[in-house]
Amino acid sequence: MEKSPNKIILLGTILIIASIFGFLFFTKSNKKSVAEDGTIIDLTSSKKEQKQIEEKIEENPEINLTAVGDIILSRTVGVKIKESGDNSLPFRKINDILSQGDITFGDLEAPFLNKGDLVAEGMSFKAEPEFIEGIKLAGFDVLSLANNHTKNQGSEGLLFTFDLLNQNNIKFCGAGINFQEAHKSAIVESKGKKFAFLAYTYSDGIDFETHLSENEPDVAFLDINQVKIDITEAKKQADSVIVYMHAGEEYSPKPIEEQVNFAHSAIDNGADLVLGSHPHWVETTEKYKDKYIIYSMGNFVFDQEWSKETKEGVIVKLKYKDNRFNQAEFIPVIIENYNQPRIANDAEKSKIFNQMELKSSIINF
Repeated sequence: MEKSPNKIILLGTILIIASIFGFLFFTKSNKKSVAEDGTIIDLTSSKKEQKQIEEKIEENPEINLTAVGDIILSRTVGVKIKESGDNSLPFRKINDILSQGDITFGDLEAPFLNKGDLVAEGMSFKAEPEFIEGIKLAGFDVLSLANNHTKNQGSEGLLFTFDLLNQNNIKFCGAGINFQEAHKSAIVESKGKKFAFLAYTYSDGIDFETHLSENEPDVAFLDINQVKIDITEAKKQADSVIVYMHAGEEYSPKPIEEQVNFAHSAIDNGADLVLGSHPHWVETTEKYKDKYIIYSMGNFVFDQEWSKETKEGVIVKLKYKDNRFNQAEFIPVIIENYNQPRIANDAEKSKIFNQMELKSSIINF
């Protein structure tokens, strides 16, 4: 018997309504999803409950720390910046890599000061205040000021540098308004984890010796007894402690006894990682008590183009997970035009890895 058009329309409507009710019932009783780690997420939970679940999943995130060696924004580097009219010139070819890190660290080897002429030569450095734009472009979160050129412009230069970095929300370590502040760690937080940075430099004597004053700007010097005290305090405030040392023999591929003893002592007393520079060459790495020591990352932004080695450096990308650093990736760079690092080619990378005694660009801790 043939059905009338009205009955067909009525039947279709009933089927559509039944389908909608069935779908609503199914979704209400099955609003669950499985996260990547197998956690069941109830999609009917409140926003607050949902946020708590997500935070639980992310309570052990991977955090990336990027580190580089010596940065001088003075002398020929400063001249090149001025000539170009681009205050960020040194970082133009490399800022994407640096800014990818959750935390980015480097050694600032020239104080800022807004007085006097541009320093174009010599061994007393001064960076122009506007050059801070490059530091910001590259995404630096924390800088070491513990090096043998930090006091080149005296207390005035130190105080001006502290203020300029503070104004731009860039933390610093290894120097401060007095001895106590110079030995205080810079705390940087990322994804719920706190990292304490401490920095130290050797003393080269002339106008650069520690005066142990409680009332004058100063830098932190290499002192095995003091680093123990500093790390103990830092560990009370952070999940991980990173120590930077500005030390070693210039233009040498291997660390000297002072570097080794200081780095070992830092790890013995609780540091999770030791980074270094100053020799102006990359140096070997060492695994000590399941922690890594990178003795020298070499130059990063510098004007020493009179040898291949002084134009070489590395960007180190470190992975932190499960409350420890577990991997480091080394990205070799070559400095060109007296100021600008670029990624090294395969032949250049091979040479740098050989000098650092690395068999691969990636090492697991």
